[in-house]
Amino acid sequence: MLMRGDRHSGGGLTRVGRIVRLMRPGIALTNRALPGPPPPLLPSGLREHMDALQQIAAAYSRSVGRIDVRQSDGAWMRVGTGWVVNAGGGGRNARILTAGHVLTYMLNSGRPVTRRLGRLAVGTGDGRALRQTRITFADRPDPAAQGIDIAAVIWPHGLWDAMLCELDRPLDLAPEKVPPLEIDPGRAQGRDDPVAVLGYPAAQGFVPPALVGAGGLASVFEGELGILRLCPGRCLNPDAMAGPGRPTTHQEAAARLMAHDASTLGGNSGSPIFNLLTRHVVALHTSGGQFFLGGPEHPDEANRGVPIPLLLAEARMREEIDDALPSGSRTPAERQPPAAWSPALADPDDEGVSPFIGTDPADLPPALLAAAVADRPDTRDRFYAPPMTAPRDAVLPGRDPRRRIHNQRSEPACVGFALAALIDVQRRATDPEAKPVSARMLYEMALAQDEWIEDGAGGTSLRAGIKGFFHSGVCGADVAPFVPGQQGWAFTRRAARDARNVTAGAYFRLRPQLADFQSAIQELGAVAVAAHIHAGWIRSDGKRIHSIRHSQERIGAHAFAVIGYDAAGFIVQNSWGPDWGGWGGRDGMAHWSYADWAENLIDAWIVRLAPSSPSAFGLTPASGAAAKDDGLPAATAALPRAPRHALLGHVIHAERDGIVEAGRLGLGLGALREAVGELNANELPECPQLAILHHDPFLGAEAISRIAAHMTPVFLKNGIFPLHIAYGVDEVATVAARMRAEAALVSERFGRLAVDGSAYLEHRAARLCGRILADFAAEADTAARPGGSLWQAGAALCIEAAKGRVLSLLSFGTGSIAAAAQIDEAMRRNDPKVTRFLQIAPVALPKYRNGYTHRIWPLGHDRQPGDLPPFACDWVDLVQTALGQKAFPLRAGSGDRTNTPGTLAACCSDPSLLNALLAEIRGRPPSPTRRFA
Repeated sequence: MLMRGDRHSGGGLTRVGRIVRLMRPGIALTNRALPGPPPPLLPSGLREHMDALQQIAAAYSRSVGRIDVRQSDGAWMRVGTGWVVNAGGGGRNARILTAGHVLTYMLNSGRPVTRRLGRLAVGTGDGRALRQTRITFADRPDPAAQGIDIAAVIWPHGLWDAMLCELDRPLDLAPEKVPPLEIDPGRAQGRDDPVAVLGYPAAQGFVPPALVGAGGLASVFEGELGILRLCPGRCLNPDAMAGPGRPTTHQEAAARLMAHDASTLGGNSGSPIFNLLTRHVVALHTSGGQFFLGGPEHPDEANRGVPIPLLLAEARMREEIDDALPSGSRTPAERQPPAAWSPALADPDDEGVSPFIGTDPADLPPALLAAAVADRPDTRDRFYAPPMTAPRDAVLPGRDPRRRIHNQRSEPACVGFALAALIDVQRRATDPEAKPVSARMLYEMALAQDEWIEDGAGGTSLRAGIKGFFHSGVCGADVAPFVPGQQGWAFTRRAARDARNVTAGAYFRLRPQLADFQSAIQELGAVAVAAHIHAGWIRSDGKRIHSIRHSQERIGAHAFAVIGYDAAGFIVQNSWGPDWGGWGGRDGMAHWSYADWAENLIDAWIVRLAPSSPSAFGLTPASGAAAKDDGLPAATAALPRAPRHALLGHVIHAERDGIVEAGRLGLGLGALREAVGELNANELPECPQLAILHHDPFLGAEAISRIAAHMTPVFLKNGIFPLHIAYGVDEVATVAARMRAEAALVSERFGRLAVDGSAYLEHRAARLCGRILADFAAEADTAARPGGSLWQAGAALCIEAAKGRVLSLLSFGTGSIAAAAQIDEAMRRNDPKVTRFLQIAPVALPKYRNGYTHRIWPLGHDRQPGDLPPFACDWVDLVQTALGQKAFPLRAGSGDRTNTPGTLAACCSDPSLLNALLAEIRGRPPSPTRRFA
């Protein structure tokens, strides 16, 4: 075992992330006590606190239980840990605390809830939003034993990852057996103070087999998982917990989380964290740091927990824990806004609570005021051309009881809300019953499209939001509701399917001409506007704004919808809640003078919705797809641009340091797991075959996305579920940039003498990039080991879907490096079982070549220049030269009979080759209706 700063000289040590390196064993309890002498793994710095560990186990273990949720098949799924904060009595039931994200496991499908203070019943009825959930207080909970039902969720907190629940009965538990809560931030923790997590690390069914056994998690948790364990460690950031003030935003709260290095697994979510010096609970464990076998140590690997003193700083939380409020005074706290505004005390459904009402602008976060960003100038913008008919003198919005006045609350999400208002206006014009669209999805898609890479946190441009809408559509607000401060929002397959119903037909920028604005409002009903705002937009006395008073004191930039006009100005529909405005007696609206508009306008856009054609969304005629696309190989540029919904659940972008969750290919593991769940539930076409395809990272993210979208539907038609892995796209970009710079120099020296230029570039590639690419290959081996990014991608598919299905691996060009690493690891562990490995123009071969069918297709002998002039060959030729891999031919010989194209990009879309791959996987050629054409 290695401690921080130690060096290992043996060379054969297997490390299981931070938990093994720092010697943090998980000690199993027996009869609510610690057994025998200190564990041999426990370092001396923690051995001296064995008395405290024993006292905590004896005194408080009866208050800690395992939380299980009943699944649709009747089985119980272990989801976390909870602990008693109030044993009840006197006519009141017991209450427990656990992690807020446990709620996601309790949700019934299709029944979203919001994180707010308000009783939500738990039960088995069809109309219940939450599944039956129980807690079992035992060292080793018996699956067949009767636990205690959780009767209601009282408060899934809006700011902290914490949730207060009520049981269906009081508990026979003496007050001294309820863990004491630390309320003083100054006494919570000191530097390297010893701590201990008391909870239930996940059962073995939740842990991949490769991580269980000798040298794996068994060495940390002493074998059996899913039982009560006390896990010692140390606090790593006491200064953050004891910082000044109370957080009011999620960014501030994230910076104040407790960091510790005790060993934990998924089932520890919600566990109490004790300070071993005071024996008080100082935090609630919420998340664990990432680890992987043989990987480097990172400072951000620490586990996290919600500081109890900061959670209890809200008086209402203390009252709810104590269950001290009389029944007649249980008006939710969000209906009684506190003097100091806090998003945690606000109900997402209560649109009246807003930081912009009754607040001095100087007290608002700058990022919240600068939420709209000016668009980057782009000559491709199409401008709105008003009709020849003159606009009317006035277009005023009517009273629409179905109109939804949004409230962006503490997030700089005004772009999403402005577009949501614009879309809702158009939809209600033809269908008064149209459901509101999701401002959350519009905002998140805008961030994914954002063109200003130098921007700070928060805010985006209207063009980014419109581009996101154009490429992805928008789902209903019921599918992706706006929950203030939501972290880690994911574009799910369900949202993608729903979003195909509401899509953009065309969008146009408006010239800063009054008549154009008036005509657009008359024609379409609303315009999305970004403008500088000033002190006249906010009244510190909390009164409604009917007309925005002009001011020279600019305070930020904001996006909103303009839905009408009169002789003096526009009618604004804002996203600061219904109580912000009151023009004409209408909630959330105000009058904006033309003089103010002329002085402060940034930009404005209109969107014309497309007819609802879900099956046609994302389709592009072949003639349009073949247009020149700079930066892409010609064969790939001919493929249509891939909408995100076509990639969800089928594409993973991995780098050496983890799974990428953002960008063109950054769709995350969540969508893959969702797709696997649909596959297992027979909601997708029957797929007896699985295929993992490793693409060449030198093709780039855009090309890979098009190739994946081109291949996926045909693979599915043939009963093959494909997972496309793009490993190292970001990493090899540095190599590509360096070689392009060298190519530019070659062009100057050699002009069009391609042969001489190619020889020089091959020599320079070996000198400049050989070591970098060798390191890239070595790191791919690490990423393929349990816990690494390649392993995570494969495991997300295979652990749930491989049973009863045949698995094939395919690689294209430099993608063979990651593919070879993955198949070698699979052969070493004999898990998962790989049936065949098909490689197109590989630059790397697997070490283990027995036990599966292995076939190689070299590139055609007709060398064709790629996108690196004056190099006369393809990128893959250059990579093979740089790596010095000459043990196998990359290209067919001049006398060989082959129809394989001469470039890798062409191979990825060549019908003949792709149909040959399908035939190899299926054992027979695909039928004419299921072939690549």
